[in-house]
Amino acid sequence: MTRYEKTWKRDLTYSLWHRKLEDELTFIDIDACEYCAECFEPLALIELARDVGQKHKPSIVTKKLARKAGIPAYRVFYKVNKKGKIVAFRVKELYPDESEEIKMTPEEYADFLRRLRRGHTCPSKKQEEDRREVRKTIFLADLL
Repeated sequence: MTRYEKTWKRDLTYSLWHRKLEDELTFIDIDACEYCAECFEPLALIELARDVGQKHKPSIVTKKLARKAGIPAYRVFYKVNKKGKIVAFRVKELYPDESEEIKMTPEEYADFLRRLRRGHTCPSKKQEEDRREVRKTIFLADLL
């Protein structure tokens, strides 16, 4: 991910163009995909929206994508104050289990994002760990 916002604008050209096509041609934008900075493995899909007091945001496609990818999915509403700063989050797990909505501070939400990464082992690291285990087994078997 790029660390810095490049334009401070979102180009809606494609979205507006696509909406003019026939109804059978549907799409959604993928709001967020948290991923590992080392191996780029996707860790979670997140359906994001600014919190304006809504109770629901359509997320069935995001949930289905998460199921197919074998990663969790969440719906996240973020509250912004008059200065444009995020002051609160409302988080709901969509997949693999659907949860009740949880309110979080920005610090708690950042910790939540960190926890997503704690259970992850990069495939290359996991392969190396598996090789070490095999070597230990072989070495121990040779000693017996």
